[in-house]
Amino acid sequence: MNEKVLIADSELLVANFLKKIVEYDNPNELSVDIAVNGDEFTKFVTENEYAVIIMDLNLPNINVIDFVSQFSMEHPLTPIITMAATIDLNVALTCIRSGAYDFVAKPFTADTMMLVLKNAYEKRQLLLDKERLNNDIQQINDELVNANSAVTRQKENTDKNLTDLIEGIEKLREFSESVSQVKSVETSSMNLFLKIEEIFKPSALALLLNEEKSGNFIVKKENNFSKEFPEGTKIGKSQFKTYFSHIKVHEEHSLRGMEGYRTITLPLGSGNLIMGLFILDITNEDYEGARKVFYEIVRIIVTNILLTAKFFEDSRRSYLESLIAFLLIEERSHPGLKKLSEIVSSTAVKIARKMNAPDDELRNIQYASLLHLLGLTSAPSDLLTASNYFSEEKFPEIRDSILSGVELLAPLVFLDNAQHMIKHMYENYDGSGKPDSLSAKNIPLGSRIIRVAGEFHMFKTIFKLTEGHVDGLFKDNSGKLYDPEVVKHLFTVIKNK
Repeated sequence: MNEKVLIADSELLVANFLKKIVEYDNPNELSVDIAVNGDEFTKFVTENEYAVIIMDLNLPNINVIDFVSQFSMEHPLTPIITMAATIDLNVALTCIRSGAYDFVAKPFTADTMMLVLKNAYEKRQLLLDKERLNNDIQQINDELVNANSAVTRQKENTDKNLTDLIEGIEKLREFSESVSQVKSVETSSMNLFLKIEEIFKPSALALLLNEEKSGNFIVKKENNFSKEFPEGTKIGKSQFKTYFSHIKVHEEHSLRGMEGYRTITLPLGSGNLIMGLFILDITNEDYEGARKVFYEIVRIIVTNILLTAKFFEDSRRSYLESLIAFLLIEERSHPGLKKLSEIVSSTAVKIARKMNAPDDELRNIQYASLLHLLGLTSAPSDLLTASNYFSEEKFPEIRDSILSGVELLAPLVFLDNAQHMIKHMYENYDGSGKPDSLSAKNIPLGSRIIRVAGEFHMFKTIFKLTEGHVDGLFKDNSGKLYDPEVVKHLFTVIKNK
């Protein structure tokens, strides 16, 4: 059954334009309904199920915000895209807080709306796939309960199977607990490789991930499969077509030609989504009796983890699109701040790398430094000047305006760590800063780095201070306002540009 999109806009011209956008590149064969007022919209929603809803905030005869809040709770699998002829940040945040997937300001381009619609539809499909996988896990668990009951009834004849069952359950518990943390698809798959190797001890193991752009599988990692699956090799998707026609564990003779061994393949996918494969060489004994079912459970657990990781990455992409929107708003109110934020972000990441910050912290430092001046969008345009910044009377006003950006970012849960860095950006190294009088290493690393990189480029770019003046400010305040180690790395980074 083809899915449908509902477009609600009182301007029929806009509604028809959106309909053409949906139908332009439509591999999923989405059909479109159009409502021009709240009464028509309510009738459509009551009588039909929709994959995506696109609606204008000013639709007559309906409170759109109230509808979004109620509908998103009752129908979490149907994303709602709101739109209005405004760039008011508070309006956009109100929509997102109420449960809307995204907010698009009018007028918009076809490319913009196509991208938002594509992301919204992909999010729906990921949620549907995740729901199906959870049902699969429940079904497997039910089968395990039944199998365990049968073993109990025939205990005298199945002592070996019972031992295998207990051992397998313990391995599954250990495996599930050790890979529960959500990371990127790349990081999660590598962690899974190591844990499968550690817990199940196959004699050979290979991980192949699907590359969406090329349509091929690439061998990401292998152990004892160097002849059959050299790392970095690209393999056409058609070679593994049969594994995904009916997704379950496949078994065959050992690909390495080892007597007493067999090769089992764990296809990682759900519906039309193909993530990759784990290929294991194990002993025949490891795949006998009750042990077979554990590899199917491992396949489902691994698929669920990678699906969650992909959902995490796609969500991060949506947040990054919001981040770019924030920077554009920042540029409109204070020309030059967007470029300054981008330069600060580049420098901050370089300093963080020199201080061996882990990848996740690097990413948060990048986001925080891009958004650290967002609070200035609500401040007077003439507030940020050198004379005000170095004034005991005016500096607190500038500082508080910048720190108010944390409140604007509060609805974006993905940016929690970045918000924390911005919040403590004006803690002084000697403990005399705001808001919590933190000192030295108690100040988050990202906050210390962004303070140094941000003020350096602000002094040079916005205030136009001389190089000697800037050098003197950092020399005099190193150990007071600034972390001396961060200052040292700053000038190394600047010198090596």
